Amino acid sequence: MLIYGWPSISVAIEELRMFVVPLLASGKNVLFVGAPGVGKTKLALESAEFMTACAPALVVGRDGLSHEDLVAKYERAGGGLRRAYGPFGCAVLRSWASLLRGSGPCHVVFDELNRANVDLIFGDLFTALDLAYRYRVPALKAHELDDAAVEECAGAAVRELKELAARLGGLPLPYSFRLFATMNVVDRAQLFRLSFALLRRFAYLYVPPFYERYEPRLEEGAVPRAAAGPLERALDGFVDRAVEELTPSDAVEGDIATLVRLDFSDRARVKEEVRGLWSELGLGGLLAWTLDVAKDLGLELGPSVLTDLARLLAAYAGLRRTLPNLRREAFVDLAYSSLVLSQFSAAVPKLRFRALLSSNDRSRSQFADFVGGVKRIFGEDSLSYRIADALLQELPE
Repeated sequence: MLIYGWPSISVAIEELRMFVVPLLASGKNVLFVGAPGVGKTKLALESAEFMTACAPALVVGRDGLSHEDLVAKYERAGGGLRRAYGPFGCAVLRSWASLLRGSGPCHVVFDELNRANVDLIFGDLFTALDLAYRYRVPALKAHELDDAAVEECAGAAVRELKELAARLGGLPLPYSFRLFATMNVVDRAQLFRLSFALLRRFAYLYVPPFYERYEPRLEEGAVPRAAAGPLERALDGFVDRAVEELTPSDAVEGDIATLVRLDFSDRARVKEEVRGLWSELGLGGLLAWTLDVAKDLGLELGPSVLTDLARLLAAYAGLRRTLPNLRREAFVDLAYSSLVLSQFSAAVPKLRFRALLSSNDRSRSQFADFVGGVKRIFGEDSLSYRIADALLQELPE
Protein backbone atom coordinates (compact mmCIF):
# COMPACT_ATOMS: atom_id res chain seq x y z
CA MET A 1 0.00 0.00 0.00
CA LEU A 2 1.16 3.55 -0.75
CA ILE A 3 0.45 6.62 1.34
CA TYR A 4 0.74 9.87 -0.60
CA GLY A 5 3.29 8.32 -2.93
CA TRP A 6 5.58 7.03 -0.18
CA PRO A 7 5.88 3.45 1.07
CA SER A 8 3.49 2.82 3.94
CA ILE A 9 6.05 3.30 6.69
CA SER A 10 4.50 6.56 7.86
CA VAL A 11 2.50 5.43 10.86
CA ALA A 12 2.00 9.11 11.71
CA ILE A 13 -0.02 9.77 8.55
CA GLU A 14 -2.41 6.90 9.24
CA GLU A 15 -2.93 7.97 12.84
CA LEU A 16 -3.32 11.61 11.80
CA ARG A 17 -6.10 10.59 9.42
CA MET A 18 -7.86 8.66 12.18
CA PHE A 19 -7.49 11.55 14.62
CA VAL A 20 -9.01 14.05 12.19
CA VAL A 21 -12.41 12.34 12.51
CA PRO A 22 -13.04 13.09 16.23
CA LEU A 23 -11.48 16.54 15.71
CA LEU A 24 -14.08 17.34 13.06
CA ALA A 25 -16.87 15.87 15.15
CA SER A 26 -15.75 18.10 18.04
CA GLY A 27 -16.27 21.21 15.90
CA LYS A 28 -12.66 22.12 15.12
CA ASN A 29 -11.30 23.51 11.89
CA VAL A 30 -7.95 21.92 11.00
CA LEU A 31 -4.59 23.49 10.06
CA PHE A 32 -2.07 21.04 8.54
CA VAL A 33 1.55 22.18 8.91
CA GLY A 34 4.62 20.49 7.44
CA ALA A 35 7.49 20.61 4.96
CA PRO A 36 6.79 21.01 1.23
CA GLY A 37 5.84 17.71 -0.39
CA VAL A 38 4.70 15.76 2.69
CA GLY A 39 1.09 15.63 1.46
CA LYS A 40 -0.57 18.41 3.47
CA THR A 41 -2.87 19.57 0.69
CA LYS A 42 -3.87 16.05 -0.29
CA LEU A 43 -4.53 15.18 3.35
CA ALA A 44 -6.64 18.35 3.73
CA LEU A 45 -8.65 17.61 0.58
CA GLU A 46 -9.24 14.00 1.65
CA SER A 47 -10.20 15.05 5.18
CA ALA A 48 -12.67 17.58 3.76
CA GLU A 49 -14.61 14.68 2.25
CA PHE A 50 -14.90 12.73 5.51
CA MET A 51 -18.57 12.33 6.53
CA THR A 52 -19.92 14.26 3.52
CA ALA A 53 -20.46 13.54 -0.17
CA CYS A 54 -19.90 17.17 -1.21
CA ALA A 55 -16.52 18.02 -2.76
CA PRO A 56 -14.66 20.89 -1.04
CA ALA A 57 -13.78 24.26 -2.54
CA LEU A 58 -10.05 25.03 -2.85
CA VAL A 59 -8.62 28.49 -2.12
CA VAL A 60 -4.92 29.27 -2.57
CA GLY A 61 -3.55 31.99 -0.30
CA ARG A 62 -1.76 34.92 -1.92
CA ASP A 63 -0.84 38.49 -1.17
CA GLY A 64 -3.68 40.81 -2.14
CA LEU A 65 -6.46 38.25 -1.67
CA SER A 66 -9.48 40.19 -0.37
CA HIS A 67 -12.66 39.44 1.54
CA GLU A 68 -14.60 40.15 -1.67
CA ASP A 69 -12.48 37.62 -3.61
CA LEU A 70 -13.24 35.04 -0.96
CA VAL A 71 -16.96 35.68 -0.36
CA ALA A 72 -18.73 37.86 -2.94
CA LYS A 73 -18.04 40.74 -5.30
CA TYR A 74 -19.35 42.51 -8.38
CA GLU A 75 -17.81 41.82 -11.78
CA ARG A 76 -18.16 43.66 -15.06
CA ALA A 77 -20.57 41.89 -17.41
CA GLY A 78 -21.54 43.43 -20.73
CA GLY A 79 -22.36 47.04 -20.02
CA GLY A 80 -23.04 46.56 -16.32
CA LEU A 81 -22.14 44.63 -13.21
CA ARG A 82 -23.04 41.13 -12.06
CA ARG A 83 -22.89 39.54 -8.62
CA ALA A 84 -20.37 36.69 -8.32
CA TYR A 85 -19.66 34.53 -5.29
CA GLY A 86 -16.11 33.61 -4.37
CA PRO A 87 -15.11 30.07 -3.32
CA PHE A 88 -16.05 30.63 0.33
CA GLY A 89 -19.40 32.26 -0.44
CA CYS A 90 -20.15 29.56 -2.98
CA ALA A 91 -19.29 26.85 -0.43
CA VAL A 92 -21.81 28.37 2.01
CA LEU A 93 -24.53 28.30 -0.67
CA ARG A 94 -23.63 24.76 -1.76
CA SER A 95 -23.52 23.61 1.87
CA TRP A 96 -27.02 24.86 2.64
CA ALA A 97 -28.41 23.48 -0.62
CA SER A 98 -26.82 20.12 0.18
CA LEU A 99 -28.04 20.13 3.80
CA LEU A 100 -31.59 20.99 2.72
CA ARG A 101 -31.47 17.91 0.47
CA GLY A 102 -30.46 15.78 3.44
CA SER A 103 -26.80 15.48 2.44
CA GLY A 104 -23.62 16.85 4.05
CA PRO A 105 -21.90 20.26 3.99
CA CYS A 106 -19.36 21.50 1.43
CA HIS A 107 -16.14 22.46 3.20
CA VAL A 108 -13.32 24.80 2.16
CA VAL A 109 -9.61 23.96 1.89
CA PHE A 110 -7.41 27.05 2.20
CA ASP A 111 -3.96 26.16 0.86
CA GLU A 112 -1.01 28.22 2.19
CA LEU A 113 -3.20 30.13 4.61
CA ASN A 114 -0.41 32.32 5.97
CA ARG A 115 0.34 33.83 2.55
CA ALA A 116 -2.84 35.91 2.83
CA ASN A 117 -3.82 38.53 5.40
CA VAL A 118 -6.31 36.16 7.00
CA ASP A 119 -7.49 38.45 9.80
CA LEU A 120 -8.45 41.03 7.17
CA ILE A 121 -9.96 38.79 4.51
CA PHE A 122 -12.21 36.81 6.85
CA GLY A 123 -13.75 39.92 8.40
CA ASP A 124 -16.92 39.00 10.32
CA LEU A 125 -16.46 35.37 9.30
CA PHE A 126 -13.54 35.28 11.71
CA THR A 127 -16.03 35.16 14.60
CA ALA A 128 -18.26 32.65 12.81
CA LEU A 129 -15.39 30.16 12.47
CA ASP A 130 -15.90 29.46 16.18
CA LEU A 131 -18.62 26.81 16.53
CA ALA A 132 -20.27 28.72 19.39
CA TYR A 133 -21.04 31.73 17.16
CA ARG A 134 -22.06 30.18 13.84
CA TYR A 135 -25.63 31.46 13.46
CA ARG A 136 -24.90 34.86 14.99
CA VAL A 137 -22.92 36.15 11.99
CA PRO A 138 -24.39 35.91 8.45
CA ALA A 139 -21.82 34.88 5.87
CA LEU A 140 -24.17 36.12 3.14
CA LYS A 141 -26.79 38.79 3.84
CA ALA A 142 -30.35 38.02 2.77
CA HIS A 143 -30.89 41.21 0.76
CA GLU A 144 -27.66 40.63 -1.18
CA LEU A 145 -28.62 37.20 -2.56
CA ASP A 146 -28.74 37.39 -6.36
CA ASP A 147 -30.84 34.72 -8.08
CA ALA A 148 -28.50 34.18 -11.03
CA ALA A 149 -25.36 34.10 -8.88
CA VAL A 150 -26.97 31.76 -6.32
CA GLU A 151 -28.11 29.42 -9.10
CA GLU A 152 -24.60 29.41 -10.56
CA CYS A 153 -23.27 28.05 -7.25
CA ALA A 154 -26.13 26.01 -5.84
CA GLY A 155 -28.27 25.00 -8.81
CA ALA A 156 -32.05 24.97 -8.53
CA ALA A 157 -32.22 25.61 -4.78
CA VAL A 158 -32.57 29.41 -5.15
CA ARG A 159 -36.06 29.69 -3.64
CA GLU A 160 -35.27 27.43 -0.68
CA LEU A 161 -32.04 29.29 0.06
CA LYS A 162 -33.74 32.69 -0.06
CA GLU A 163 -36.50 31.45 2.26
CA LEU A 164 -33.87 30.12 4.68
CA ALA A 165 -31.95 33.40 4.52
CA ALA A 166 -35.14 35.34 5.30
CA ARG A 167 -35.79 33.08 8.30
CA LEU A 168 -32.23 33.26 9.67
CA GLY A 169 -31.49 36.88 8.78
CA GLY A 170 -28.97 35.81 6.15
CA LEU A 171 -27.08 32.61 5.44
CA PRO A 172 -24.61 31.81 8.24
CA LEU A 173 -21.88 29.18 8.23
CA PRO A 174 -23.61 25.88 9.01
CA TYR A 175 -22.67 24.26 12.31
CA SER A 176 -21.44 21.31 10.24
CA PHE A 177 -19.12 23.44 8.08
CA ARG A 178 -15.34 23.13 8.56
CA LEU A 179 -12.37 25.08 7.23
CA PHE A 180 -9.22 23.12 6.41
CA ALA A 181 -5.95 24.98 5.87
CA THR A 182 -2.30 24.21 5.13
CA MET A 183 0.99 25.95 5.87
CA ASN A 184 4.59 25.07 5.00
CA VAL A 185 6.88 24.47 7.96
CA VAL A 186 9.55 26.54 6.19
CA ASP A 187 7.18 29.44 6.79
CA ARG A 188 6.97 28.63 10.49
CA ALA A 189 7.98 32.16 11.45
CA GLN A 190 4.81 33.25 9.66
CA LEU A 191 2.80 31.25 12.18
CA PHE A 192 3.55 33.86 14.79
CA ARG A 193 1.95 36.48 12.57
CA LEU A 194 -1.33 34.60 12.72
CA SER A 195 -3.36 35.98 15.59
CA PHE A 196 -3.89 33.99 18.76
CA ALA A 197 -7.66 34.22 18.24
CA LEU A 198 -7.35 32.77 14.73
CA LEU A 199 -5.15 29.90 15.90
CA ARG A 200 -7.74 29.19 18.59
CA ARG A 201 -10.22 28.31 15.88
CA PHE A 202 -7.98 25.58 14.45
CA ALA A 203 -6.50 22.32 15.58
CA TYR A 204 -2.82 22.45 14.58
CA LEU A 205 -1.68 19.15 13.03
CA TYR A 206 1.99 18.70 12.16
CA VAL A 207 2.44 16.38 9.16
CA PRO A 208 5.90 14.77 9.40
CA PRO A 209 7.92 13.59 6.39
CA PHE A 210 7.81 9.86 5.67
CA TYR A 211 11.33 9.26 6.99
CA GLU A 212 10.65 10.63 10.48
CA ARG A 213 9.98 7.92 13.03
CA TYR A 214 6.69 8.32 14.91
CA GLU A 215 6.64 6.40 18.18
CA PRO A 216 5.13 8.55 20.93
CA ARG A 217 5.13 7.24 24.44
CA LEU A 218 3.23 8.39 27.49
CA GLU A 219 5.30 8.43 30.67
CA GLU A 220 2.80 9.71 33.22
CA GLY A 221 5.41 9.40 35.96
CA ALA A 222 7.47 12.03 34.11
CA VAL A 223 4.77 14.70 34.47
CA PRO A 224 5.95 17.24 37.08
CA ARG A 225 3.63 17.48 40.04
CA ALA A 226 0.93 20.11 39.73
CA ALA A 227 -2.38 20.72 41.46
CA ALA A 228 -4.91 18.98 39.22
CA GLY A 229 -7.75 19.23 41.74
CA PRO A 230 -9.26 22.48 40.37
CA LEU A 231 -9.37 21.00 36.86
CA GLU A 232 -10.98 17.80 38.11
CA ARG A 233 -13.67 19.79 39.93
CA ALA A 234 -14.33 22.00 36.90
CA LEU A 235 -14.46 19.16 34.36
CA ASP A 236 -18.22 18.54 34.56
CA GLY A 237 -18.87 22.22 33.83
CA PHE A 238 -16.66 22.08 30.75
CA VAL A 239 -18.45 18.94 29.57
CA ASP A 240 -21.80 20.73 29.98
CA ARG A 241 -20.54 23.61 27.85
CA ALA A 242 -19.05 21.21 25.29
CA VAL A 243 -22.32 19.30 24.88
CA GLU A 244 -24.31 22.53 24.55
CA GLU A 245 -21.99 23.68 21.75
CA LEU A 246 -22.20 20.31 20.01
CA THR A 247 -26.03 20.16 20.23
CA PRO A 248 -27.16 23.74 19.45
CA SER A 249 -30.89 24.22 19.96
CA ASP A 250 -31.25 26.62 17.02
CA ALA A 251 -29.72 24.31 14.39
CA VAL A 252 -31.65 23.97 11.13
CA GLU A 253 -32.91 20.43 10.51
CA GLY A 254 -30.08 18.43 8.94
CA ASP A 255 -27.32 20.77 10.10
CA ILE A 256 -25.50 18.50 12.56
CA ALA A 257 -22.70 20.19 14.50
CA THR A 258 -20.89 16.87 14.97
CA LEU A 259 -21.31 15.95 11.24
CA VAL A 260 -22.68 12.55 12.26
CA ARG A 261 -25.38 12.04 14.86
CA LEU A 262 -23.94 11.35 18.30
CA ASP A 263 -26.13 10.58 21.30
CA PHE A 264 -25.60 13.19 24.01
CA SER A 265 -29.13 12.90 25.44
CA ASP A 266 -27.95 11.29 28.69
CA ARG A 267 -25.73 14.04 30.09
CA ALA A 268 -24.74 11.97 33.14
CA ARG A 269 -23.51 9.15 30.89
CA VAL A 270 -21.54 11.58 28.72
CA LYS A 271 -19.87 13.06 31.81
CA GLU A 272 -19.02 9.59 33.06
CA GLU A 273 -17.47 8.62 29.70
CA VAL A 274 -15.46 11.85 29.47
CA ARG A 275 -14.24 11.46 33.05
CA GLY A 276 -13.22 7.90 32.24
CA LEU A 277 -11.20 9.05 29.22
CA TRP A 278 -9.73 11.98 31.19
CA SER A 279 -8.45 9.54 33.81
CA GLU A 280 -7.44 6.79 31.35
CA LEU A 281 -5.40 9.25 29.27
CA GLY A 282 -3.80 10.99 32.26
CA LEU A 283 -4.91 14.44 31.16
CA GLY A 284 -5.43 16.00 34.60
CA GLY A 285 -1.80 16.16 35.71
CA LEU A 286 -0.56 16.95 32.20
CA LEU A 287 -2.91 19.91 31.78
CA ALA A 288 -2.32 21.24 35.30
CA TRP A 289 1.45 21.26 34.73
CA THR A 290 1.04 22.90 31.31
CA LEU A 291 -1.18 25.66 32.69
CA ASP A 292 1.37 26.35 35.44
CA VAL A 293 4.14 26.67 32.83
CA ALA A 294 2.00 28.96 30.68
CA LYS A 295 1.30 31.18 33.68
CA ASP A 296 5.02 31.43 34.50
CA LEU A 297 5.69 32.46 30.90
CA GLY A 298 2.99 35.11 30.98
CA LEU A 299 0.64 33.24 28.63
CA GLU A 300 -3.05 33.03 29.52
CA LEU A 301 -4.41 29.89 27.89
CA GLY A 302 -7.86 30.45 29.34
CA PRO A 303 -10.81 28.06 29.60
CA SER A 304 -11.20 27.68 25.82
CA VAL A 305 -8.48 25.02 25.68
CA LEU A 306 -10.32 22.95 28.27
CA THR A 307 -13.61 23.36 26.41
CA ASP A 308 -11.89 22.16 23.22
CA LEU A 309 -10.54 19.10 25.04
CA ALA A 310 -13.95 18.38 26.59
CA ARG A 311 -15.57 18.57 23.14
CA LEU A 312 -12.89 16.28 21.70
CA LEU A 313 -13.33 13.70 24.46
CA ALA A 314 -17.14 13.81 24.18
CA ALA A 315 -16.94 13.30 20.41
CA TYR A 316 -14.30 10.58 20.73
CA ALA A 317 -16.41 8.74 23.31
CA GLY A 318 -19.34 8.76 20.89
CA LEU A 319 -17.23 7.60 17.93
CA ARG A 320 -14.83 5.24 19.68
CA ARG A 321 -16.64 2.02 18.81
CA THR A 322 -16.76 2.86 15.11
CA LEU A 323 -13.21 4.19 14.69
CA PRO A 324 -10.17 2.06 13.87
CA ASN A 325 -7.97 1.49 16.88
CA LEU A 326 -5.98 4.64 17.67
CA ARG A 327 -3.15 4.05 20.13
CA ARG A 328 -3.60 5.69 23.52
CA GLU A 329 -0.15 7.30 23.29
CA ALA A 330 -0.90 8.67 19.82
CA PHE A 331 -4.29 10.07 20.83
CA VAL A 332 -2.84 12.00 23.78
CA ASP A 333 0.15 13.16 21.73
CA LEU A 334 -2.09 14.40 18.91
CA ALA A 335 -4.60 16.03 21.26
CA TYR A 336 -1.88 17.78 23.27
CA SER A 337 0.12 18.95 20.25
CA SER A 338 -2.88 20.09 18.20
CA LEU A 339 -5.04 21.79 20.84
CA VAL A 340 -2.68 22.84 23.63
CA LEU A 341 0.91 23.30 22.42
CA SER A 342 -0.17 25.30 19.40
CA GLN A 343 -1.44 28.02 21.73
CA PHE A 344 2.11 28.55 23.02
CA SER A 345 2.98 30.07 19.65
CA ALA A 346 1.29 33.25 20.86
CA ALA A 347 3.95 33.56 23.56
CA VAL A 348 6.94 33.32 21.21
CA PRO A 349 7.04 36.98 20.06
CA LYS A 350 6.70 38.14 23.66
CA LEU A 351 9.45 35.80 24.90
CA ARG A 352 11.73 36.77 22.02
CA PHE A 353 11.23 40.46 22.81
CA ARG A 354 12.04 39.89 26.49
CA ALA A 355 15.22 38.00 25.63
CA LEU A 356 16.40 40.74 23.29
CA LEU A 357 15.75 43.44 25.88
CA SER A 358 17.64 41.81 28.71
CA SER A 359 20.56 39.40 28.79
CA ASN A 360 19.38 38.29 32.24
CA ASP A 361 15.95 37.22 31.05
CA ARG A 362 15.25 33.57 31.87
CA SER A 363 12.34 33.06 29.47
CA ARG A 364 14.30 30.86 27.08
CA SER A 365 15.67 28.80 29.94
CA GLN A 366 12.15 28.34 31.34
CA PHE A 367 10.83 27.33 27.95
CA ALA A 368 13.76 24.94 27.43
CA ASP A 369 12.87 23.27 30.74
CA PHE A 370 9.29 22.92 29.52
CA VAL A 371 10.47 21.37 26.23
CA GLY A 372 12.60 18.94 28.23
CA GLY A 373 9.51 17.97 30.21
CA VAL A 374 7.54 17.36 27.01
CA LYS A 375 10.38 15.16 25.74
CA ARG A 376 10.42 13.09 28.95
CA ILE A 377 6.65 12.60 28.83
CA PHE A 378 6.12 11.90 25.12
CA GLY A 379 9.59 10.96 23.86
CA GLU A 380 11.66 12.54 21.10
CA ASP A 381 9.74 10.64 18.41
CA SER A 382 6.46 12.39 19.26
CA LEU A 383 4.75 15.30 17.52
CA SER A 384 4.46 17.14 20.83
CA TYR A 385 8.23 17.20 21.31
CA ARG A 386 8.88 18.22 17.69
CA ILE A 387 6.46 21.13 17.94
CA ALA A 388 7.72 22.25 21.36
CA ASP A 389 11.33 22.09 20.18
CA ALA A 390 10.46 24.03 17.01
CA LEU A 391 8.97 26.78 19.17
CA LEU A 392 12.12 26.82 21.30
CA GLN A 393 14.31 27.30 18.21
CA GLU A 394 12.46 30.54 17.48
CA LEU A 395 13.86 32.07 20.68
CA PRO A 396 17.31 33.73 20.69
CA GLU A 397 20.11 31.93 22.53
